[in-house]
Amino acid sequence: MKASALLALGLAIALPVAAQQRQVISPPGTAVGLPFSPAVRVGNMVYLSGQIGNRPGTRELADTGITGQTRQALENVKALLAAGSGLALGARVEIECLATAAG
Repeated sequence: MKASALLALGLAIALPVAAQQRQVISPPGTAVGLPFSPAVRVGNMVYLSGQIGNRPGTRELADTGITGQTRQALENVKALLAAGSGLALGARVEIECLATAAG
């Protein structure tokens, strides 16, 4: 009895989510040939892939070191949000940041 109730509850939650439309967001200037989408909208949520401090439309990092690259990464996030749904950083639920030293 409990197992069937849990299964019914799981289906009641999962089916509406699976049925939602998915919209891939690729704004003009998006680098081509990457194996992932820059952003995807599912229902009323927008999911962004990782962003780095590259100049829009290229795979070249901003020349200004860690400060400029961090600023550029956030600008890239803002551009993706605006392109996909007219959102701004204030509409975020969560942002994770990973900084590493290359070299």
